[in-house]
Amino acid sequence: MKILFLTYKLPHSQVVGGNRIVFNRIKYLIQKGNSVGLISYTHNETDEEIESLRVLLTELHIGSQPVKFFSNDYTISRRPYIIWKLYSKWMTKKVADVVEDGHYDIVIAEFSEMGQFLYKNPYLSAVHTMISCHRCITSSYEKYREMEEMHLKLHLKSRSQIKKIEKYEFNMYRSVDRILVFTPQDRFTTQYYAPDLAVSVSSAGIDITELNKYSPVPKEPIILMTG
Repeated sequence: MKILFLTYKLPHSQVVGGNRIVFNRIKYLIQKGNSVGLISYTHNETDEEIESLRVLLTELHIGSQPVKFFSNDYTISRRPYIIWKLYSKWMTKKVADVVEDGHYDIVIAEFSEMGQFLYKNPYLSAVHTMISCHRCITSSYEKYREMEEMHLKLHLKSRSQIKKIEKYEFNMYRSVDRILVFTPQDRFTTQYYAPDLAVSVSSAGIDITELNKYSPVPKEPIILMTG
């Protein structure tokens, strides 16, 4: 199977956070015999990091993250700002071109923000599509709005954007074939807002083989903050 991934940050072997999950997912799918391509924004990655990923993939296309002017972006776009800040014409057209030229079976947008390039993309030909929802944006903004102790600026941003986010986010989710989440709780949260969504749980895997290459952790007391 030919699978194309879309990411906002290059998911190489040294990256941390959610993009490390993406890297492990890509590596696992390749090990299972799939052909995997990637289109990604870049942000200060080294040549070595880029090349370490390129050798794994069928093809890799990279471009710089777009720069947006914050003061105007809350009013000029039909997209919520958190989505709009990653929008680019280059990515919109590149996704369509690579899908057509590479004859891909599935396109997976990692992180909801990248799903915008599958939603109402006028250049994109017929292809199976998925969005890997690392967190429900609407739910996150609802929590921001409810936190009395948070910064006033963030509180005001959340209040002004929440309805726009909810409408756009779930219309976008309905436009694809499948939503992927990490836990049953994530599925419950997502379907709370849109019970009609097709949602599957795909747990975040850990590469035990890679971890076993490192020396054992010393036996002194350790405190781990998972974020």
